[in-house]
Amino acid sequence: MTVSLDKQPVRTGVDWCRPGESVVPKARRAEFVRKMREQVWHEPEGNHPFSPAHALMAVIEEFGIKPVTGIGYSPAWTAPDGPETATYTVLGVKTRKQHIAFVDQGWRVVPVAILDLEGEELA
Repeated sequence: MTVSLDKQPVRTGVDWCRPGESVVPKARRAEFVRKMREQVWHEPEGNHPFSPAHALMAVIEEFGIKPVTGIGYSPAWTAPDGPETATYTVLGVKTRKQHIAFVDQGWRVVPVAILDLEGEELA
């Protein structure tokens, strides 16, 4: 998987990744940030559902994310998929300074946003 993490800074403290615009349009960014903040975090090591764990481990390795302090996954994002609407898994990787959000579409993992954690702590 080769994905560019081209970022578009916005005033919300979140950097938006261009590839994520296909699943999180600008009009729904505030809603997605709420989903990011509601993410339930798990220890990186341990037993996790196969599909999200496999996708998260691939993303962590591909982007060289270190040190990972938490991972999260939730089937909570709906977005257009052609003429239909699909529900995707929101994946999260947390470091001491950032929360990086991805959407797993089943056939690809799309980087969506990077939330700077300086001065705040996510649950």
